[in-house]
Amino acid sequence: MRPITLILIYLICYSPLSKAQDSNPAELNNCKEIRNINSRLGPIRDQNNVGWCFANTAADLLTYAHYESLQKANQSNPTPEDLQVSGIFAALHYYNSEIKNLNHLSDVFNTGGFILKTISVVQNSGFVCPQSLDTNLIGSGLKLGLKEKFYVFNRLYNLYNQIHDNSNLNNLEMIQSKKIDFDNLMAQLKVSNSLISHLTEEQFKQILTTKTFDQATMTMSEVLCGQMKVPLEKKVNFEEYNRYTYDKMFFYDSRNKSKISEEQTFKDIDFILEHEKPVAISYQVDSVLNEPKVASENHASVISGRKIINGQCHYQIRNSWGNKCTGDFEINNKTYKNHQIYKYLCENGTFWIPREDLKKISEGFIYDSSDF
Repeated sequence: MRPITLILIYLICYSPLSKAQDSNPAELNNCKEIRNINSRLGPIRDQNNVGWCFANTAADLLTYAHYESLQKANQSNPTPEDLQVSGIFAALHYYNSEIKNLNHLSDVFNTGGFILKTISVVQNSGFVCPQSLDTNLIGSGLKLGLKEKFYVFNRLYNLYNQIHDNSNLNNLEMIQSKKIDFDNLMAQLKVSNSLISHLTEEQFKQILTTKTFDQATMTMSEVLCGQMKVPLEKKVNFEEYNRYTYDKMFFYDSRNKSKISEEQTFKDIDFILEHEKPVAISYQVDSVLNEPKVASENHASVISGRKIINGQCHYQIRNSWGNKCTGDFEINNKTYKNHQIYKYLCENGTFWIPREDLKKISEGFIYDSSDF
């Protein structure tokens, strides 16, 4: 029988307060506090305005699995982001492998992807870029969202190739017009201190002469990564549990290729967490959001902690919407200031969800199986 597969797509961020519930003595006995995973995962990620929760989740798992490689490559005063795998790099590698299945540039921002395949594609490349690449891409240059920055790069790519297209040689007026547009756009990028404006002419040509825009984007990320590339010294094996669509009380265990109960699945998840390893989770995000909801659909995050709150065992869900628990949002044409998103207790961009609620919302889990 074939397990369900989950396509994870775009979302946003926020917080809440946990409800007191009746305690379960047996459950509490199996709820030893777990708090050391986050320190190795580093700062909370922010996927900005693109649908790359799956890639950021994959990057968190890769960060934990390859932490020694990241440390080895950054021995001299590394920033916290230097010791994290880039989520943007992971997303672009995934989409580069999926080019045949994508129709438009906008597809890469909204269709999402598979966590396990992203991990596989990145590990097969043999190297990663640090999260500091993401920080620089998002924080530098034009004051635009990440999605809009890629649209600007798309315009730059198209202008360059229109100028150098031999079929346009007889239309000098058009070529001159495109050159003016290209030079004006480059001037804007330089004034705004965009990362791409610091590339050498040779690097720039390497990117813009790549056959397709998708490949040019991938090449750009690798060129920008440059000397920051971190070689991976090993391949780590990851496995998954996927909830069956027709029998919700069971999961498919990819490691043993078997059907197991929800109860056993959560015992396994607890076992993994107790060995201080993070677990990726896919779930319906609107189930954890406060009203009015700012997002819907499937989402991906990381389980990174566990402790007792108000007499109940809670799990810490590490999201990729930044480290805030409140924000200003426009929902159904109405503005909400300082809006709390999660209906659960939020701390620095993570939220704590009771075990029984976690069971209800979970659709799949992915974990590093190398030690089990």
